[in-house]
Amino acid sequence: MRATVLLAALALVAGVWGEVFDVRAFGARGDGRTKDTAAIQRAVDAAHEAGGGTVEVPAGTYLSGSIFLKSNVDFHVGAGATILGSPDPADYNPWDVCPQNWKSVNESHQGGHLLLCIEQRNVTLRGPGRIDGNSRAFLVGPKGERYPQGGFPWRPSQMVYFVESEDIRIQDLELANSCYWSCFLHGCRRVFARGLDIHNVRTGFHTHNGDGLDIDCSQHVTVSDCRIDTADDCITLRGDCRRLKRQQDCAFVTVSNCQLSSPCNAIRVGVGEGRVHDATFSNILVHNSRTAVNLVSSWNPKSRGVDIWNLSFSNFRVDAFLFCQLYSRYSRVARFDDIVFSDIAGTQQVASEVSGAPDRPANRIVFRNVDLPHGVFARNVEGLEVAGGTFRRVELSEAELAARAQALDTRRRVMWDELGERPAGLTNVLHGAIADCARWDGKLGANFDKALAFLRRPDLATLPVGRYEIDGENCWAMVQEADLKPFPQAQGEAHRRYADIQAPLTGPETIGVCELPRRACEAPFDAEKDYGLYPLPKAAPLDLKPGEYAVFFPWIDAHMPGCTQDGTRKIRKLVIKVRMEDAE
Repeated sequence: MRATVLLAALALVAGVWGEVFDVRAFGARGDGRTKDTAAIQRAVDAAHEAGGGTVEVPAGTYLSGSIFLKSNVDFHVGAGATILGSPDPADYNPWDVCPQNWKSVNESHQGGHLLLCIEQRNVTLRGPGRIDGNSRAFLVGPKGERYPQGGFPWRPSQMVYFVESEDIRIQDLELANSCYWSCFLHGCRRVFARGLDIHNVRTGFHTHNGDGLDIDCSQHVTVSDCRIDTADDCITLRGDCRRLKRQQDCAFVTVSNCQLSSPCNAIRVGVGEGRVHDATFSNILVHNSRTAVNLVSSWNPKSRGVDIWNLSFSNFRVDAFLFCQLYSRYSRVARFDDIVFSDIAGTQQVASEVSGAPDRPANRIVFRNVDLPHGVFARNVEGLEVAGGTFRRVELSEAELAARAQALDTRRRVMWDELGERPAGLTNVLHGAIADCARWDGKLGANFDKALAFLRRPDLATLPVGRYEIDGENCWAMVQEADLKPFPQAQGEAHRRYADIQAPLTGPETIGVCELPRRACEAPFDAEKDYGLYPLPKAAPLDLKPGEYAVFFPWIDAHMPGCTQDGTRKIRKLVIKVRMEDAE
């Protein structure tokens, strides 16, 4: 009897996975130098033609171009095995490999993929090995130069590309160093993704558009137990059906037990003109991120936008600059209904946002048992509910909203490593030698360009005390006499509309710096003078000497100027006030 059961079990396993097709038996070398694309594809084709089977990729580094996964194939990247993207564009599929595929001039990707699964069924992609997009080969120039966004000579598109496929399993796999999005599910059904470790480059050079897992017009998708640390959005739900043969909503998606980190959005919902609905996110840890949850109807001013409803976000632990941004942006008609946030705890540095369209207000937006500082401001919303926890609705002026928007963009750019090095432990403070400040020209907006030009004046050290006009209320400078206090005995301050550029002229100055205190929005704030005063017990010292400067951004950097650590009593210093604007 026992033997019969054992034989039945073995038969079941054989029926599920079939024969094993080792890629080395088909000519793959796995030495990291030989191109193994053709050999791996022969193994996949053989398994498919046999009615199904396991393609085994044993330990080694397999340099490869595009590989096409096929129905009834279990593609197993074993322990110690890496599929490494070829640096040669000729090794990738053409952009018109299928009608659903595309390339983009604006985002500078050419439609090639490392793994493709086009209109297939019953496909498994599993580890514990690694799929590596070899991003340095495409995103960094031959002399180590970093290409600007949209300026890549050639780069692949989504590293792993599933389109209009069904019954897909992606599990226990590392997806590393994509050049664009890491894994794309477009128009798929019944997808199970578990135990994925997805990461790409965020510092040194930046992976522009480096998303983690993008779920577009796909249904019955389960994502769990993943760690995603990416240069752009970690997980997205999209509604862009334009290129699909089979039109369908993005719906019935569950995401649970995941750790997410992004300089952009940990979770983003939106893009397209379709519909996204009936999705849940639960037991999520968001850390070191600009925005935890971003829901946007229309990212493109020419788009009608996507309708979004019946979403829930529960049991989150958040460490982000901003918890939630729900907004229509360009859309005037798209739907935002029945969005629930519950049992959320952690921190955010600025107020969250809920903004429906003037002609189509958001409906039934609920925050229940949310413990986050700074609250949420709302407009064009019907049925907003904020109950339980410390979260509260707050009011912000138009000027404060504009400065907040710029602070968010600055935070993104700082986290994207576009603005150079920051001193360790000093949040987002930019500082350095005045002689080198021209490197920020064109990166922080026109007002900053004018301020930095003034900072480079050759007669700066001899300017008398007083106010100096630069561009009206957009930008002006003040030379002051400052009586210094021993660090950290001075009072801390922060701003909401203006950035400060501070530079000592006649002697050293220590400035205490820390992130904006959690309770800053609840403390008194002089809106006319644009400052609030706060104790900063955790401020870190930043020592400046003549010829150096530091930039303190509103909504981000609380700072304690006028301190000394060497006994200096009085100095003359420069302060330039810069109204925040949209960066050019």
